[in-house]
Amino acid sequence: TINPVEATDPHHSTPAKPTRYARTLFSEFNSLVIEHHLKWTPLVHSLPWPFHPEHAAAPPPARFGKYDFHHVDALVDYALLQNPQMHIKGHVLVWHVTSPPFLEDLPASQVRSHLKRHIFTTMGHFRGRIRMWDVVN
Repeated sequence: TINPVEATDPHHSTPAKPTRYARTLFSEFNSLVIEHHLKWTPLVHSLPWPFHPEHAAAPPPARFGKYDFHHVDALVDYALLQNPQMHIKGHVLVWHVTSPPFLEDLPASQVRSHLKRHIFTTMGHFRGRIRMWDVVN
């Protein structure tokens, strides 16, 4: 089993000094699945609920957390640097285990709105770099 995080994490492996995992990944495989780091809760920090009164009128990014793509960006960019033809798959945009708990308290119309925002934000950020996605697990 190849751990793509260890193989592609610049803190573990660099183009000048690839780890054994990185050498194996890029010499033996042509696809990479990024799992945990692309799930909703790991991508979004500071999910306040219930709303604090000072955030009630704020736009959704301030109320529902801030996306932090830096770790996944590093994984994707390093993989594509090593192999520009690498097929990268994102797993998974929506999964009940890693969806923010506040969704359970919202009416269906608001849940749909948040799901759409999350899917468009994440897929839009990786447009052109991640071309395959598991959307709902």
